[in-house]
Amino acid sequence: MPQGPIGIEEPPSYCQYAEGPCDQDFSSQHALKGLVLYPSDPTAIAGTVEAATSKLAIGLQGEVMTWRDLSVTGQVIFCEICKAMRFADLVVADVTTLNLNLLFEVGYAIGLGKPVIPIRDSTYLQDNEHFKQLGMLDTLGYLDFQNSNQLAQTITQRLSAEPLPPHALDISKEAPLYVLKGPIDTEGAIRMMSVLKKSPLRFRTYDSIETPRLTLAEARRQVSSSLGVVANLLDPNRRGAVVHNARVALVAGLALAG
Repeated sequence: MPQGPIGIEEPPSYCQYAEGPCDQDFSSQHALKGLVLYPSDPTAIAGTVEAATSKLAIGLQGEVMTWRDLSVTGQVIFCEICKAMRFADLVVADVTTLNLNLLFEVGYAIGLGKPVIPIRDSTYLQDNEHFKQLGMLDTLGYLDFQNSNQLAQTITQRLSAEPLPPHALDISKEAPLYVLKGPIDTEGAIRMMSVLKKSPLRFRTYDSIETPRLTLAEARRQVSSSLGVVANLLDPNRRGAVVHNARVALVAGLALAG
């Protein structure tokens, strides 16, 4: 059975939601073979993923769940997903569209040391070009699907997937902050860089203009050797915003899981 880092099934010492030690109770969590994450929109894709998960759950006696199966009513949804991730052998995530919440969860699962299998219906064209430009998930490898039978079968074949090798790098003493620079110098971006340049902490920068593709391996190396990651999100209506914001979401998940 794939295992994450030591202590993964214990509440973390710091949580961004609690602004201190995790305030969740892990005592009621139970082991899962797989946790399936997907956006609720587009509904046609969500319906296919849910149908495939139901077929898997029947064959595995309920050991596979979706985020909708969790007790999220009246709770912080991400906290429930976070707990389920920690007790799941495998995380399956639909990246057909570049949903920021979902991409953050993908980065978080990878940061926890969990095996992650992206799935996508490549015939759905909404974010097809953006997916190629992002360049982080295609290097991870994904399962293509168009219907629930096909998806259930391909996931079954990958249930024993292994996590990515861990990155255990020393924090960079020369430049301990990692900055993700967007493709446009907005007013907010200029002010952010001005503050950073005045800070006593030195930083190194990923510039999407100079290097259009940031690989997942490189992002993990950079996060592992950083005290923190700094980035600004772009208005979705701006040029390049979809890819930049997706990259920020993934890297933020990696960083916060660490």
